[in-house]
Amino acid sequence: GAGMALGPAPLIRHGADGQLELRQEGIDLLRQLAGPVHVAFAIGGSRCGKSTAGNALVFGLEAGDDTGFETGTSFDPVTTGVDVAARPLPGGGSLIVGDCEGAFHACGSAQSARGFGALGMIAYHLSSALLHVSMGSIDERDIEALGHLAACVGPAPLPQREPWVEAAGALVLRAPSLVLLVNGARFDMGDAVARRLLRPPDAGHPDAARGSARTAISQSFRGQIALESLPACEHQAYWPKVDALRRRILDTAPLVLPSGLQATGADVSQRLVDLVASLGRQEVRDGLTPVLSAREPESATEALYRSEHLEPLVEELSRKFAAAWAASESSTAAVRPGGKVAPPSSAAAPKPLSPSKRAVEEVLVEFDQRTARLVPESGSGPCLRKELIADARGRLASRLAGIGEALVRGRQSVVPRRHRSGSHAVAEKENRGPIAPASVAGMPDKEPCVAKVASKRCLGSLEQAVAELEQSFERTRALTTEEVSRLQANFSEVQQKAAQLAAEAVEAERAADAAAAALQDQWREQLRAGQEERSHGASAQSSFFGGAFAKLQEELRATEESMPDVGLLSTQLNELRDQLEGERLQRCAAADSAAQVLESRLQGLRDDLESEGGGLVRLRESVTRRLTQRSQELRGQVEEERRHRHDRHRALCEVADRLRVSLESSADAVEPLRARGLPRATITAPSALQLPAAQWSRPSGRTVLAEVRTDAGGSAEGDRVSSNRGAAWMR
Repeated sequence: GAGMALGPAPLIRHGADGQLELRQEGIDLLRQLAGPVHVAFAIGGSRCGKSTAGNALVFGLEAGDDTGFETGTSFDPVTTGVDVAARPLPGGGSLIVGDCEGAFHACGSAQSARGFGALGMIAYHLSSALLHVSMGSIDERDIEALGHLAACVGPAPLPQREPWVEAAGALVLRAPSLVLLVNGARFDMGDAVARRLLRPPDAGHPDAARGSARTAISQSFRGQIALESLPACEHQAYWPKVDALRRRILDTAPLVLPSGLQATGADVSQRLVDLVASLGRQEVRDGLTPVLSAREPESATEALYRSEHLEPLVEELSRKFAAAWAASESSTAAVRPGGKVAPPSSAAAPKPLSPSKRAVEEVLVEFDQRTARLVPESGSGPCLRKELIADARGRLASRLAGIGEALVRGRQSVVPRRHRSGSHAVAEKENRGPIAPASVAGMPDKEPCVAKVASKRCLGSLEQAVAELEQSFERTRALTTEEVSRLQANFSEVQQKAAQLAAEAVEAERAADAAAAALQDQWREQLRAGQEERSHGASAQSSFFGGAFAKLQEELRATEESMPDVGLLSTQLNELRDQLEGERLQRCAAADSAAQVLESRLQGLRDDLESEGGGLVRLRESVTRRLTQRSQELRGQVEEERRHRHDRHRALCEVADRLRVSLESSADAVEPLRARGLPRATITAPSALQLPAAQWSRPSGRTVLAEVRTDAGGSAEGDRVSSNRGAAWMR
């Protein structure tokens, strides 16, 4: 079954120097994907829904704010470089989607201001299906941008190496298919619209200039151009359309290796590394990785300025330089009597084969002076970049050098060559003949001798060069003879092997013919049986389908008769839709009013709660303060009660001591009365014993004898008074 989607992860970013930089997160994501792999890179204008379409293809309904490619709702561009995500497929393999930064944005990257740049070329060479995304419709700018990309990659197949030197794991280079995706389509579009849009116009048609881009697109992409349109994301047909787009991408052939095996994500990552490394390279090093030359489309304004100001100036200065050079050459040429050009003598310095640097510098200085008003610092006139002016200056210098060399070669071609002869006398005669009149006119007599010596030296150097050439030829002939002998031996050996292989091939062919004949007979019988069975089945199916078709026609007639009026239903649907819209607006208004009322009530409740909270805080402070005061008062009362009880206890102890002393003295006083036989009684200790002495009262009555037993603390023992000991009390 399919696993969870992977990513997104950054794959390519722009470096500080404008070069592309690979990110390890994206490379690691690609390397863990199993084959077969279907790769779809999304390119197109900025803010046209490429990231949203990529999220729908990879994550489906799971895409949200925290998952999927980053999206935005502002004018500023969101995606920078290339991000990648992958979706494992149920039957095995992976769908890789690359989200490229948008082009044509006024505030976007300079590398994709007027086209897709290097990222578009990498997307072309990595994709099995290239996805071009636009918003609302497709216009001529989209077709021109695609045509420029197709022209940069070129329609011709790239050079391939022989199979036995093919790099292991290298992907087979073949053109991807092109799918045009329109987000939020306002019109009904399909493959027929794509074919009509991309059909090159006829040669005599007024729009024949548009044919270059369309021809480049048809030559650089594989198969028929497909066109898919997606409605708004909230539309009920959005996700069925996304599924159809995903099926169309998966119907394209996956990436394969030269061995025929299906490529994996690791092969795609290695391919990407090779493509990024090939940016700016001047040649195909490994015979497989193409050279990516990311050329941006030229600005229309700069093209106009270049054609109106720079190119005419270069042409004018080149013609002036050629005319001045030709005039100087013709004025300095020495002509002999009879119209023959005099050969250069040994005393004269030879002419250089390249134009004078001083003359070239003068023309370049004039170019700089006349283009000074075109730079931005001039403040007036057209404004051209310094790079454009420097490029025109370089082309002018190269053209001047070429003109000078061409004129020098033309001058040298009119100088007559000396006729070779075996006799030195004839040569000397030819050299002396034209000079004789000059000696009469007063020229020095030793000039013919100097020319003769120079001719002899030239002849000696030529003879020496011929001898060296003969020696080199002899060495080359010996080496060639040896090489031919070795090749003949190898050829004989190859002939023997070829004869042996031919015999084996004939035998194998004879066996293959026999096996093929037997197989043909077997297949012929099986085909005959299959045809008979198919004919019987076809007749039975035709009869069955004929009856079913007749039945369906009858049901269709009955259905047509019972079908209601479509116009009436449409009118009712429109009325129902208007009614629903009115009810929706009413509900929205009611909800707004209810929300306002609820908000006002909630605000009142919030105010009440705040006031109640303040009251509770005040109540808590008051209760805390009162409890503190009351506890302090109770603490003081308890302390005062403790002091009072302590005083009473001390007074009671004094009373008890006094009572004991009194009783003892009373007992000693009444001891003589016992002898008289007075009655003895036991009385209960009065409760007054627990009171201070000041509260006691003397009892009245007859005299009794009582004994009060007290402990050392002054309390009565057992609360009883014995009559045999104690004092006598009166009742």
